[in-house]
Amino acid sequence: RPPPPPVASSRPAAPAAPAAPAHVPRTQATPARPAPTPPRGGPKRDSKAATGKGARTPAPAPGSPEAQIVADAVRLLKWGRQWHELPESIARIAGRPGVVEVRKCLRSYKAEIEKEAAE
Repeated sequence: RPPPPPVASSRPAAPAAPAAPAHVPRTQATPARPAPTPPRGGPKRDSKAATGKGARTPAPAPGSPEAQIVADAVRLLKWGRQWHELPESIARIAGRPGVVEVRKCLRSYKAEIEKEAAE
């Protein structure tokens, strides 16, 4: 049986692929290593920025809920309360925000609170 005739095409013929290079043995100077993989999970956060230790927070405005929380925390620390007891104790005081908001405020003003309680 004869082969079928070639099909005419408007594209020029593709150039032939270059011949594969001869096998070059590896020496001990160039060991085979896999390519490094990028770390998973994206970039890491700066721990100072995440905890608020890097930048100083301004003092709370007098009469604001944050100022009341700071004053309560200083008073309770002077009375002998432990740091981990403060959020629940302050949140139980009438007119204070909930435990979550108190924790955030205490975290923001921790350095100020500890400095004032030590005086």
